[in-house]
Amino acid sequence: MTMDKEAPGNTPPLVTPRAGLYICERTSAYGEKPCDEAFKVLRVDTDVRNTDDPRKIPAHNGTDGGWYDKGTNHRVEGGRIMRDVGYETAWAVEIADVQAFVDKHGLCVVGRDGSGFCEIEIYDDYRE
Repeated sequence: MTMDKEAPGNTPPLVTPRAGLYICERTSAYGEKPCDEAFKVLRVDTDVRNTDDPRKIPAHNGTDGGWYDKGTNHRVEGGRIMRDVGYETAWAVEIADVQAFVDKHGLCVVGRDGSGFCEIEIYDDYRE
């Protein structure tokens, strides 16, 4: 994925999480188009922390650590603090049948990111 702090004028479509849309990466592609079906999308870049209050982060020593100085739409969802910090472009695919996608591309890692997007990584190289 590439990071864009502001949405430029001529951009891919802005998307939100929905059924059938997967953010797609290929382990060996390093930001390149991961598969023929992939297309670029723009999504809100959301900073997510696993606490419900920035003052609970030990490094902040009981303060908010400037959490509210950066970004917009500060909120708590599912017990985690979140803020929007711009936009990012990503590769996405429409998948109606995950099994068929795996049969075509081989081993895949499937999950969901902190922003609610489904993700699928075509796992064709070592990454640990």
